Order: sequence, then C-alpha cells, then structure tokens
Amino acid sequence: MTDEALEEERRIMEERAEPRAALSVESFELTIEELCGRPAEIVEATATIGDAVAKMQKQSIGSVVVVEEGRTVGILTERDMLTKVLGRLNEWAARPVTDIMTAKPETLRKHDAIKYVLNKMHVGGFRHVPIVDDDDRPLHVVGIRDVLAYLLEHFEMDIATTPPDPFRGKSERYGA
Repeated sequence: MTDEALEEERRIMEERAEPRAALSVESFELTIEELCGRPAEIVEATATIGDAVAKMQKQSIGSVVVVEEGRTVGILTERDMLTKVLGRLNEWAARPVTDIMTAKPETLRKHDAIKYVLNKMHVGGFRHVPIVDDDDRPLHVVGIRDVLAYLLEHFEMDIATTPPDPFRGKSERYGA
C-alpha cells in the first residue's frame, strides 16, 4: 500500500473509533426551541381555504396557524385538505378556513421539553404542533420533519455513510 492509502485507512479507523452521538433521555429533555426553525405562517380566521392553500403552496409548508386578533384559534394542515375537502366539498376555495380547520389545537410553549412534542404527535396523531407564547400567539409550528431532522442529527455519520438502497444479494456489475 502507498503512504496515501495507509493514511486514508488510518483516518477511517480514527473516525470509526470516535464515540457516536447517541440519543438519551436527556436529548428529549431539551427545550422545543431546539426544533424551532422559521416563524409560524398564519392566516386570519376570515381567510378562505383558497388563501390558506395558496400560502401553504407558496411557502412549501404543510400547515398554517389560524388566528383571530393575533391569538391561535385553529390550524389548517395538508391532512385537513385530504380528509375534509378533496372529494367532499365543491367550490372549496371560496369557503372560510374555519369550516375545515382543526379548532383549538393542542399547543406547546418553546420552553417545554421535546418529549412533549413527541408525545402529542404519537398519542394525538398530529404531524404539526403549534408553538405559542403565553398569550397563545403563534411563534412556530413544529412538524414531523423538524423532529426527524433532530433525530437524524444524532446519527449524522451513520446516515451519511448509509448506501441509498439496502444490499439484497449479489451485485451485477457491468463493464470493466
């Protein structure tokens, strides 16, 4: 082996010997603030479903928080569109968002522990949880993608080195 190849092998061995990031109970005691990215996208309770959908499409997001006088009164999600609109409502775009939003959604505060988001998503079947201040004004929405990103950060090296497809037997290589 050349010196360059030996050096590369040594580097790989050192990387593999480094302690791996691991999830622990303490990982879920950190505050929800760790998961919060951009601010919550909101629509007024007077908005139409079409307005809300346009905002969700433009921002490439899966939910908007519905507010009245700045306070959270509901959430409209892509799941609401699939289960309450498509194939059920005609001329839905002009209807008020309040017709199909999830009213009085369960919310959390940014200083609550991450474990509460996981619990709400699992037990309640939610994919989006609004994060509000003490006056119920929306700050963020934590989505399942945010939780997944947080979990994957703890396994970054393992995930980064995982091949795109699982090995399922003999490889058929063509060419030289």
